[in-house]
Amino acid sequence: MFIVVYHRNHIAVMSSEAIVLTGPGAGSYDFTMSPEKYYGDKMHVELSTGIWGMISGDADGNGIVNVNDKNLNWIPQSGKKGYKSSDFNLNTQVENNDKNDYWRINLNRESQIPQ
Repeated sequence: MFIVVYHRNHIAVMSSEAIVLTGPGAGSYDFTMSPEKYYGDKMHVELSTGIWGMISGDADGNGIVNVNDKNLNWIPQSGKKGYKSSDFNLNTQVENNDKNDYWRINLNRESQIPQ
């Protein structure tokens, strides 16, 4: 079985290798350990030295970080607080750094999960 993780404003990821479930709740998979844990080419970002995570910036949840995520989501939500799809760093505020540090650097990246 492969693990797939969907998140509200990150590109979905899939495990690069199958895991065997031996019973209810049995089995684990740590995506943070290395880029090789992710299925696909460059489907990860290094969050800090040696810690890997999901790609942020997909405000509309369509699997692609594109200009619509900024124009149709980030712009109207800019300056607002709360659980917003354009809060790419998850600090409860939609600010310029969400656009500049997360959306912009991931522009044109898209999910590689097989259909």
